[in-house]
Amino acid sequence: MMNKNKRQVKALSVSSSKTEKGMKKLRANMDRYFDKLDERWRELPLRKQHQYTLYFFVGYLLLTMAVIGKVMYDTSKSGNDIIIEHIENPVLKKSESPARL
Repeated sequence: MMNKNKRQVKALSVSSSKTEKGMKKLRANMDRYFDKLDERWRELPLRKQHQYTLYFFVGYLLLTMAVIGKVMYDTSKSGNDIIIEHIENPVLKKSESPARL
């Protein structure tokens, strides 16, 4: 019985070490990719960096305005009244009393 447990622990440690190695490799690849991306950004002229930043900000602003407009449109439609009711316990059936549990 002891050998079986040792084998299971060894198998778990081997699979976890493979996972750790894979995660470390993924992390290293991601770091390299973002480092290259950062280098490319820094190599751009300052005017181009400002231009891209402005485009991203305008896009974000438009997206925000669209979401706010959609929320305002949805809430202004008639028939969107909020109905407040008591919460019923799904475990208890209507015919049963809590004392029966």
